[in-house]
Amino acid sequence: MNKIPIFFCFDKNMVMPAGVCITSMLLNKHTNTYYDFFILYNEENLSSEYRSQILKIQDFYSKDCRVSFFNVGESFKNAYEVRNITVSTYYRLLVPELIDQINSLHQTDYQTIIYLDVDTIIECDLSAVLALAQSKVDTCLLGVCESPTYCNVNTSYWEKIGCDPSSYINAGVLIMNIPALQKMNFTSQCLLHKNKKYTYQDQDIINIVCKGKIEFLPLKYNYTSLLYSLSIENEKFKNIKAKEIAECSNCIIHYTGNKPWNNFCLRAEYWWYYYKHSIFKDENFYIRNYQVMSKKILLDYSYKEVKKIFLKKIKAKYFHIPKNKNNA
Repeated sequence: MNKIPIFFCFDKNMVMPAGVCITSMLLNKHTNTYYDFFILYNEENLSSEYRSQILKIQDFYSKDCRVSFFNVGESFKNAYEVRNITVSTYYRLLVPELIDQINSLHQTDYQTIIYLDVDTIIECDLSAVLALAQSKVDTCLLGVCESPTYCNVNTSYWEKIGCDPSSYINAGVLIMNIPALQKMNFTSQCLLHKNKKYTYQDQDIINIVCKGKIEFLPLKYNYTSLLYSLSIENEKFKNIKAKEIAECSNCIIHYTGNKPWNNFCLRAEYWWYYYKHSIFKDENFYIRNYQVMSKKILLDYSYKEVKKIFLKKIKAKYFHIPKNKNNA
């Protein structure tokens, strides 16, 4: 089996989305891929009751994955929070410092790992992107560029905090080269920023600390809501990224901004597809949320262009058969 280490950081508020994210990965993996999931948590924010819900996925997909938890204790307690994003988001910054202990506990020797936000849907196998990262021995991080320059906005905020606006990455999908990050004392450097009031919290910290030491991944490995919108509406962006956009049919969908489980957003139909194939499926929740949002799109004239995309995508998605048929 091709074992791939995947790290998550979330609290009790994101257990169900985490389960849907993991389900999408397992339904789209190659036969010989085995996902080794590691969840960094704090007991206060993710009690055993919530952890047991995630462990049910391991029971259901026992041949395809392992789920392990690692308690980070009081790390980042009282760190700056904004937009309802809790301190759990900072835990990814601890991975290079904790990896030796994690490897020892789990009898592994992971030197390159993948970090994922749980407001994502993964419609591709992640073997290729991990192999790509393992060949970049001198690169600390790989991520998808989400530069503010794509939107022609004022970049003074990013310049003020010490980022390069033209190479700013979204931190929702990261490939971490552990030896390179340990060599630069990544975690220690990040901790110096934990109480600073950055708009994008740990994402800003990562871009500041690793400035000049990051390489870009293709759009397909973190196709954020912003980048997806630009690929529809922005002619300049479409021309620059034409090849990468064309390769995004099976990608990592990242729901930055509105979340599909509580609001309308582009590509919401993908998330709901995997929700209905997950152990977290609740028919009443589905009817109350997804069907109401779908009706709004179909009846509201202001969504005319979005409707065309929505109908096309949902038709394709609901006639799609999961690749991992035995686990469907």
